[in-house]
Amino acid sequence: MREEAFVNNMDNYRTGISLELERIAVPGQFYKTFSSDWTSVAKTIYDFDSFGVELNKSGYFEDDLKVVLEGKVKPDAKITSILEYVKSNVKWNQHNGYSCEKGVRKAYKEKTGNSADINLMLTAMLRVC
Repeated sequence: MREEAFVNNMDNYRTGISLELERIAVPGQFYKTFSSDWTSVAKTIYDFDSFGVELNKSGYFEDDLKVVLEGKVKPDAKITSILEYVKSNVKWNQHNGYSCEKGVRKAYKEKTGNSADINLMLTAMLRVC
């Protein structure tokens, strides 16, 4: 491919194939499924201790959230208030991740966490409102 003057990412125009191992079946020995359908993939993710379990934790922010949501009636106002509260009170430690480093409770208490800590905390708060 040729470089173009107004294209800042040539990878957006390249095609490719990405394959994923669905299962292993060795005759007479074993059979293991990795990802058979989206329902089982989602179940695996939500069963993971550093993701699904953390996402379902609450009780550590309810008192603060009551103050943040006081007087807010419209869903948009509630969502914006929660987002602004998390942005101003919990700092990102510059670590990306799909799973928690510290856990949402500890990240909330220490006011710092990785991207998963913060995003799962925010999602738990939004579920409550």
